[in-house]
Amino acid sequence: MHHLRLRLVEAYLYVRAHRLNVVIQPNLKFMYEMLEYEQKMFGTLTCSWPILCNEIHQVNLMYRDEPGAHHQQ
Repeated sequence: MHHLRLRLVEAYLYVRAHRLNVVIQPNLKFMYEMLEYEQKMFGTLTCSWPILCNEIHQVNLMYRDEPGAHHQQ
């Protein structure tokens, strides 16, 4: 986020795009801290905390439910 001057959602998508075959699932505490960091860097937030959590969950569901996806038990 800092080096590329990306907002949290942009940084999340950047990492996901560069790790094509890996579902990234950062823990919620880390994501909350990154959201606070975004506010510190830019003075505003891209989205609210509940919306961010829901959107990440929805993206991960798409990858998790793909045929042939590897599930950890």
